[in-house]
Amino acid sequence: MLIIMFLLLKVFVTESCLPISPYENLVQYLDERPHQSFIAYHDSSSGSRFDELEIWSKLTKVFPLATLHKALPGWITMCRDHVEAVLKLEYAVDSFENIWAPEEVYFPTMLCLAGKMEKVSNKTLTYSRWPSSGTDKAHPYEYSVRRSTFFEWLRDDIFFARKFVDDVSVRRWCDIIDENSKELEEKRRFKRRAQDSGTMIEDSKSLGETPDSFKRRKT
Repeated sequence: MLIIMFLLLKVFVTESCLPISPYENLVQYLDERPHQSFIAYHDSSSGSRFDELEIWSKLTKVFPLATLHKALPGWITMCRDHVEAVLKLEYAVDSFENIWAPEEVYFPTMLCLAGKMEKVSNKTLTYSRWPSSGTDKAHPYEYSVRRSTFFEWLRDDIFFARKFVDDVSVRRWCDIIDENSKELEEKRRFKRRAQDSGTMIEDSKSLGETPDSFKRRKT
């Protein structure tokens, strides 16, 4: 797993993760939330039977059950405050040596032990999806490189995605990102204008104005 280091955070990605939004959008999003981390997690009350056998039963010998959490997917984003808090608990690393997918469990569990979960948003900034049925649940779905494939993910503040199966040049990928970003921003501007117009109409109603008088006042 690779770690991209920014000024105030760590973003976990792998070689099969691709950015789907311009770098500037990610930086702005995180700059506006400097003390927040993003980890899609569940605790021991909602884990699977596999989690119970391979994770919770082993770690409860060391940590209280209520502190155990698992990130799924394991691609997380941590702010500097939380990175520093986890580093102070590095003595606990050895306890995860024989745990399945230890990186998925270690970070959210350490943040819980550090009392930082209030500032952890239960969501991921990296899109991936696993099958809920079938024989192969260990590997996420794979996607083709098309604008329409990941455009909708951008609405949910997703900045990376995996896995893509097609070969694509860096230049073509950058073009796709720019095209999607521009289209999304245009849709957001249209939505804001529609909301502003709705607010003005509601304000006119509260003043007892008729639609005709509101139109005259607006012009």
